[in-house]
Amino acid sequence: MFFNIKYFTITVIVIFIALGVGMFIGFMFEAQEIVVSTRHDIISQLESRFTYLNEENEKLQKEISSLKSKNNNYKKFSNYLLPHIVKDKLSGKDIAILKFSNDYLFNDIYDFLKKAGTNNLSITTVNLNKANEDMLLSVIDSIISINDKKIMDYSDKEIITTYGDYNKKVEYIILACSYEEIEFNKFKRVLKRINNKCSESLITVIGIEKEESEKTYVSLYKEFNISSVDNINSIIGKISLISILNGKKGNFGIKKASDSLMPDFP
Repeated sequence: MFFNIKYFTITVIVIFIALGVGMFIGFMFEAQEIVVSTRHDIISQLESRFTYLNEENEKLQKEISSLKSKNNNYKKFSNYLLPHIVKDKLSGKDIAILKFSNDYLFNDIYDFLKKAGTNNLSITTVNLNKANEDMLLSVIDSIISINDKKIMDYSDKEIITTYGDYNKKVEYIILACSYEEIEFNKFKRVLKRINNKCSESLITVIGIEKEESEKTYVSLYKEFNISSVDNINSIIGKISLISILNGKKGNFGIKKASDSLMPDFP
């Protein structure tokens, strides 16, 4: 038989190519099976993790619901006790509230102080859009000097709104304001002048803020040696205010600048 080396070489090459292609195809199938298997394992692990997290979330939701229920019960109980705790604690005291804020959260302070036995009480809300610093000082002076005519004049001009008794000299002036409604440096200037004016008349100034305010004036109150409460809309804050009105001094509340949560009881 005639032997052709050329055809033999081509045949060998083709055989090796076929073997290579076969091996490649086999490897691809095997790799695909590995990928599919790995993918199933990952999915299974994710499903297991998701189930675990879902169960943990349900547990946490139940715990949160239980804590909210307990917290509401404590609030109800505290609200029930508060009038009994503060009853007659401010008997005979004459107080003026000066409010530089339209925040309704400050409005219940009047009723609270009345329930605590305050003798004479007024609440004056200053319209910051119409009142400059000199007007603010004039309002303070009118409250201190019991100038009913001046107070009514400002009220008629819509510079202030008034409620309560203005016919007796006050012992305390409570400043209620929110950082968001009066600029820091402006309030610092006004506070210094208010404090000086009240000190001349032996009137104690107290600052109050709501606990939700992210920024605070407590550092200013400290600078001018003014006692303050930064969580007045809480029961603890209201009790702190009663303590200050009965002689305690300091800056109380939940914010970093305050000294402690509340005054020590004797």
